[in-house]
Amino acid sequence: MKRKLALAALVSLSSSVALANTIPEVGCFTRIYSADHLASNPNQGVAAMRLLLVHTPEYAASVTAVLDVTMADQGQGRADNVGGHTLSVGLGCLSMRCHSDGDAGGIDISRQSSDGITFQGSALLGDWEQDHLPSSSLSEGTGQPTVYRLNAASAGSCEGMY
Repeated sequence: MKRKLALAALVSLSSSVALANTIPEVGCFTRIYSADHLASNPNQGVAAMRLLLVHTPEYAASVTAVLDVTMADQGQGRADNVGGHTLSVGLGCLSMRCHSDGDAGGIDISRQSSDGITFQGSALLGDWEQDHLPSSSLSEGTGQPTVYRLNAASAGSCEGMY
């Protein structure tokens, strides 16, 4: 039994190392949270999210992530007075870690498959269409990383993001 547990731990560790040394696959991922979901998760500040991953070999990061988040009027969205705003951030991915050039944080992708993507993040989001740049964060303010699961979507769902 101990041998099986040790083997399982080794496989899990090697999978994590392999994932950390790869770059994410390009694609479009989306999630719209239902009113019921938001009502049962009052600290959640995200109402909807789109993530576009594109190849960008012209930059140091060979994959760029563009994240558009429509904030809910609750949780972090309400605390930052950005409920209903769509905020964005662009991130460079040198591995499964995608981070901003500055100090705007980023996302860490923990799973990607044909049906979707899972990541946790602390990315700082901004409304770059506004002069006063309202901003917020992906954090739910719990002191723990906030995990997001998005579904694979057609390219048309991310049209105009990049």
